[in-house]
Order: sequence, then structure tokens, then C-alpha cells
Amino acid sequence: MVDADGLLPLATEIAREAGALARRRREEGVRIAATKSALADIVTDADREVEQLIRARLAQARPGDGFLGEESGAERGTSGVTWVVDPIDGTVNYAYGIPHYAVSIAAVTGEPTPEAWTAEAGVVYTPVVGELFHATRGGGAWLGSQRLAVSTVADAGALLATGFGYDPATHA
Repeated sequence: MVDADGLLPLATEIAREAGALARRRREEGVRIAATKSALADIVTDADREVEQLIRARLAQARPGDGFLGEESGAERGTSGVTWVVDPIDGTVNYAYGIPHYAVSIAAVTGEPTPEAWTAEAGVVYTPVVGELFHATRGGGAWLGSQRLAVSTVADAGALLATGFGYDPATHA
């Protein structure tokens, strides 16, 4: 059995370091390195650099773990733990200078397919506002030291925020 609480401090430390790097690179100016599935599905040089930093730090701290990065692909480990990383979650916002992007790092166990994973620990760090969302299996979800919970629906209804997919045909 994996100690999910033991994975969280490592993910937190690395997310903060990676977030600082992403923020520095954003302030220096963004260069689009490539597009992926569609013209709006972009990759910046910073995406790649931040993912390399995260991958290196995780490999140094936990060399037997696997890694699945949005930019660099998958590598199976021997420990049963795989780190799933989106180095700059919200790259389009990032590229346009909109301060709503994050570093997302999760540790999962199970076979190397998302349907078979068990989420153990995860961190989402927004470097511009300094928010750190974190959760562990069985430990709940938190924003800093505040426990998160589903809100009740009020008379005014519910609030939902979303984005648009990369395929323009689905926008309508």
C-alpha cells in the first residue's frame, strides 16, 4: 500500500518550484513551440522546460516511479506509483498573459491506463495567485488549510465555469 500522505509534500514542493519557473518564463515572454491536436492546442517552450524540471525532481526523489507527462509521454516505473503531470495546465491562458494557469501533479497507482488508476495524491498550484489545491486518497480536498466541500444549490441556481475544446466544430 502506498503512503499517499507521504507523496503529497514532494508533489507540493515540486509544484511550487515548477510554478515559479513557469511564472518567470511568462514574465520573460512566451514562445509557441508547437501545436498538437488543433491549431489552438499549443505547446510553449516553457511547457517543455517546466515538465523537464518536474520529471528531473521526481526522478531524483523517487527513481523507481513511473511518469506520464503531457509533453513528453509515459515511462513505466517499478514502484507501482506513476506521476501524472500537466506542467502548465491552461497553456492558452498562459500564452495570452491571462493569469489563470496552474501546475498540476498527481500520483496514481495501478496499471498504466487512466481507467485502472487509483488516485493517491494530487496538487494543483496557481503561481500567479499562490493558491495550492491538494488532496490525498481518503483525506479530502483542500485549498491551503481550508477543507473544500460541494456547495448547496441556492435559489439563484448553481455556478459552473468551463472552457471550450480545441475542435472548432464543437464550439456551437
